[in-house]
Amino acid sequence: TTFGSKGSGTNELNEPWGINIAPDGKIYVADKDNKRISVWTQNGNTYTPFATFGSPGEDANQLSAPSRFGFGLDGKIYIADQGNHRISVWTLNGNTYTHLTTFGSLGLQFENDKFNSPSSVWVTKDGKIYISDANSNRISVWIQSGNSYIPYVTFGSRGVANNQLKYPNSVSVANDSKIYVADTDNNRISVWTQSGTNFGNLSSFGSYGFEDNQLSRINNIAISSDAKTIYIADIYNNRISVWKAPAPIFYLTIVFDIKTPTTFSGNTAKLTWPTVAGMNTYCIRISKNNTFDSNSKVLCGLTGNSYTYTQNEPNFRTEAGENEYYFQVAGEDAEGNKSQWSETQTFYLNGATSLKGTSASTSFSIYPNPNAGTFLIDLQGFENLGGLDYTISSIEGKVLAKGSLISGKNEILTALSKGIYFVKVGNGVKKLVIE
Repeated sequence: TTFGSKGSGTNELNEPWGINIAPDGKIYVADKDNKRISVWTQNGNTYTPFATFGSPGEDANQLSAPSRFGFGLDGKIYIADQGNHRISVWTLNGNTYTHLTTFGSLGLQFENDKFNSPSSVWVTKDGKIYISDANSNRISVWIQSGNSYIPYVTFGSRGVANNQLKYPNSVSVANDSKIYVADTDNNRISVWTQSGTNFGNLSSFGSYGFEDNQLSRINNIAISSDAKTIYIADIYNNRISVWKAPAPIFYLTIVFDIKTPTTFSGNTAKLTWPTVAGMNTYCIRISKNNTFDSNSKVLCGLTGNSYTYTQNEPNFRTEAGENEYYFQVAGEDAEGNKSQWSETQTFYLNGATSLKGTSASTSFSIYPNPNAGTFLIDLQGFENLGGLDYTISSIEGKVLAKGSLISGKNEILTALSKGIYFVKVGNGVKKLVIE
């Protein structure tokens, strides 16, 4: 069946641009050239006009080229008022639609509280409002604070790199929290994930063309409830393109539990990574020269979120000597879908080495630990040795501070932010926590 015909009557439409079904089952149509929202109800195969709201204009309760909309759990309706460069917020009371407020206005890309042709809205279960800010080549995320709406973060910039966008026309958030963006002028779908206020690009799929696995001018995205199937409105190919969701891709922040024995023969490091939802097992690969390729030796089938590596073990081809090593982790779900490898992480193995004329293992303590950035390094057993060097490194292995110590107790002042770090003195390493 079909419903609607060209015109401006209550049962007519003029270039319907977006459609969505509200939680109560009502069908909302962005009646773009009538500059209004048209609402319909369904009874079997019969569709009946329920109401229209909005009218042409620039006043707060008017619309100009409404394109798409999202629904909040509190019943609010968020409309991408594309021609007015703002989001218009409405609510339904009985059979009457009431305008509540608007947020955003025309502005430049570096202005986080502005839009330039916002084309779609998606509201997540936690209340975040995702807006595809098409002409600003970014996704803008807002939150509600009382009766006001404030910008939370933006991500994306103009370009063709994986973490860039060109006229993002639509944004959808799947039930597994991945963010799918119709990267229209790049003819691809861009997939993102969130960690706090940081948004990172996971992958993209599709390219320009007319083959089954290609796209030409993407208009909209729909995602199945199990987050495994992606439906894409492929405009210039005059079709709906259906894709299987990409395998989970994740980047890990890995916290190390490092042991510091006195000989290489007993040198071990416990490598730990966060448990990732949906992953049944993990793989790990270790490198001595920070090079990973198809020839790298891989150990898979790990069911926990840690692995204890012993230097020179037969599972990996590494060599004794220098104390810096590198590793990556990947996951696999129950259906055999494999993720990409994580970002490279650094760890250290520390054996008995020559240190400024001594062959003894460096023993020291840090206190207080945790601390606010000021602490003591106590050189235990080195009361008569001065000029010993120390470094403070991030968990990724990047040296952030360094200096020399005198014998006994040494006060260290840092400007490091809250987090976990590692202090290396000679051939000993200890974890430092700054709160």
